[in-house]
Amino acid sequence: RALESKPALLIIEGLVGPNQSKEIKDFLEGGGVILALPDMLNEGAFLDYFKWGEQQIEDTVFHVQFWNQQDGPLADTSEGTPLALANLKIKQRQRIYSKGESIADYADNSSFLKQLPVGRGTIYILSTNIHKDSSNLNNGLVILPFIQRLIRQGKAQFSKRSIHETASRDFEFPDSWRSLSTDSADIRRSAGVYQNESMMVAQNPATSEFESQLLSENELHLLFKGLPVEIDSHKAGKENQSPQEIWRIFFIGVLMFMFLESLLTLPSKRREIIES
Repeated sequence: RALESKPALLIIEGLVGPNQSKEIKDFLEGGGVILALPDMLNEGAFLDYFKWGEQQIEDTVFHVQFWNQQDGPLADTSEGTPLALANLKIKQRQRIYSKGESIADYADNSSFLKQLPVGRGTIYILSTNIHKDSSNLNNGLVILPFIQRLIRQGKAQFSKRSIHETASRDFEFPDSWRSLSTDSADIRRSAGVYQNESMMVAQNPATSEFESQLLSENELHLLFKGLPVEIDSHKAGKENQSPQEIWRIFFIGVLMFMFLESLLTLPSKRREIIES
């Protein structure tokens, strides 16, 4: 069935029929998020994006040992509490053949969850499903916060504001951007077209953003209205000498004192020779 609206997240189990391919591609290109789960039955291609491989069944369980706790949908909570991936018990899994980044791995280094950017959207490929004969994901401790984060991501990617915020955050790492319009340029300061691994950005900052501005005392008081403001200004004259000048005068005085002291302490004959 055609997608009549723009949901933030699609959850798809198994393979996708050819009659659904255009709607799903348009959904991803527009910024949507898909969570793909294996059905533990069929191997094959999920459109042109990845392939489900062979099913693997463990006599005991597979354990998730590594995942990205800093960023992404599996990151720790704002209080610093990690999601309970270490407590997952995976009985059945299906191998993932895909490009993209693995953001969670089993103890044997095979991928538990992969992230694949497509256009403005993203596919998250999970190697197991939520059925109780496959895993204990149905207890909700991991899958519920994970899905909530994917929904928020999908809503953000559909908005133009998300593109601006993502690009602004990536500007903090200018070395990751390559200029397509000039030989060498800094994306934070120079106009041009830039590209990194995931996006292309046209940048045309106003020159006024990089010009230094001097404020008068009145403008400073207006800017910090209601707050105490102390202005430190050094003027020419003896009353407002800088610490460096005071230290220089002190140092010269000490040298003169030491020279006079040495003259006074010399023996009389040597003093007469020096005076003559």
